[in-house]
Amino acid sequence: MASRGAIPDREVKRLYAVSGNLCAFTGCEQRLCEPGDSGEPGVVTGEMAHIVAASRQGPRGRGVLTDDERNSAENLILLCERHHKIVDRRPRTYTVDVLTEMKRRHEAPFLAAPTEATAAPVVSETLLSSLLVVSELPQQIRSAPYVAASPKEVAATVRWDADEGPVAFITRERRLFAFHDLRSASGPFARSVDRGAVESLTARDLCSTSDGQRWYVELLNRTLSWHLRSLGMRFDQGHNRYYFTLREDGSSPRMDYRSKTGRAMSRDVVREAVRRDGTSRGFWWHDAVALRFLPLRGRGCVLSVRPEYHLTNDGREPLAGPLVGRRVTRRKSRIYNGQYIDGIQFWREVITASRPRRVLRVGGQRLVIENELLGCDITWPGVPNDVLALTAGPVPDDLLSLLDAEDFASDLDDDLDDWDDDEG
Repeated sequence: MASRGAIPDREVKRLYAVSGNLCAFTGCEQRLCEPGDSGEPGVVTGEMAHIVAASRQGPRGRGVLTDDERNSAENLILLCERHHKIVDRRPRTYTVDVLTEMKRRHEAPFLAAPTEATAAPVVSETLLSSLLVVSELPQQIRSAPYVAASPKEVAATVRWDADEGPVAFITRERRLFAFHDLRSASGPFARSVDRGAVESLTARDLCSTSDGQRWYVELLNRTLSWHLRSLGMRFDQGHNRYYFTLREDGSSPRMDYRSKTGRAMSRDVVREAVRRDGTSRGFWWHDAVALRFLPLRGRGCVLSVRPEYHLTNDGREPLAGPLVGRRVTRRKSRIYNGQYIDGIQFWREVITASRPRRVLRVGGQRLVIENELLGCDITWPGVPNDVLALTAGPVPDDLLSLLDAEDFASDLDDDLDDWDDDEG
């Protein structure tokens, strides 16, 4: 807070008069002048915060204002002590535009005539999520008793190279569940299960119970994990995130993608941490992502995308020690809306290879992830000048993707003809 003497008395009086003895921070009901009690004088707890800082070195200090304008009531907002500290320590969140609008809304009722309506203007915008649309899901699940002595031994019986697509399974209640046809003598699980005791379920039947829905979603997540490993990514089980490592020649994988505004971009996904003098800090930063399918009631599933970071000793082996979480948390705390959306855009491009959709064939069925963020239209007061260009809708189909879609639809018809009557 600037020194009291730097602000003229008339500006202080004007500010307190239009603030209604309440902190102007949205949602705060803190009174700023407490009355005295038992002969004690009253206490003023309010603090005057500059919207454009009193000095050019302060938070939000680069606004083009004269010294008199900086200390005018129009450039001051009355806050409680707690919120004054918050807005000054987070200048990239509480910008000049954000604080100006916050001040306007707070003071409007006290400036209006008693009979004057003070309805705030509203804008129509699209609220974007960090969820990718999933347009097609495997509809058939097979289960059979596994022949291994324990669930941990099942993986050793699987023929991982028997299918060009994802090979995923789970074990529950002494049975193996998969999207593949477990009766096939040449399939991935020919040596894993009792092929004479195979049962079939539809996705709807399996998801009719809470346990069954969790099993189905876990199968989807394991299918996705196989796909990400095929892209060269590893899984950090302790933090549930995927990340790239350095190549064998010591170089970082470089990913081509389109930015949120549609520009062609390229990014190294592994970087050595260095000090300002160029010396190594002894660890490496990795762009990482937490991905998981989430069920929508009555509407299938969506794919949740959460940008993350990962740390290693040498670009490959995970960094051990208590500082890992602290470093990652500190870095994530400095990610603002624009950067977070940049991360979501980057990973949606990686997952779909910048194509309209990613189609995974699993056991003759399909898992289709669209290059489109789920969103909805909203009406709200908005924030002035808070405009962020983003290409969030579906990626237009080209000739190849249209031909692929037609081929997939034709294959699907053939596959459905092959199902036995008791498979639904």
